[in-house]
Amino acid sequence: MSMADRIEARLIELELSPRAASLQAGLNSHFLQKVLSNTSKGINTDNLIALAKVLGVHPGWLLTGEGCVENESCQSVLDIWSRLIDEGDRQTWLNVGEALANKNVQSR
Repeated sequence: MSMADRIEARLIELELSPRAASLQAGLNSHFLQKVLSNTSKGINTDNLIALAKVLGVHPGWLLTGEGCVENESCQSVLDIWSRLIDEGDRQTWLNVGEALANKNVQSR
């Protein structure tokens, strides 16, 4: 399942349109439509975090499909993490998490 598939599944579960979710995340109204149609160049860290908050999931779950889904404790951790880590560090940690997730998937 791709990130677009996970986003689409959450939109359905939450009964949100791509436009509504994009706007709630403070993004361009067509942002998610581009992601879902694979015409986007990708999602930067801030947009990923904003979208994850709206969808009620951990950003790592959006990226890899593993981790927290609809879990308030994960959202609390995300909120604290967002306040403590500056943008440069966030990207570094997301890269580390993604690399570890990929390594875990490859070793199965």
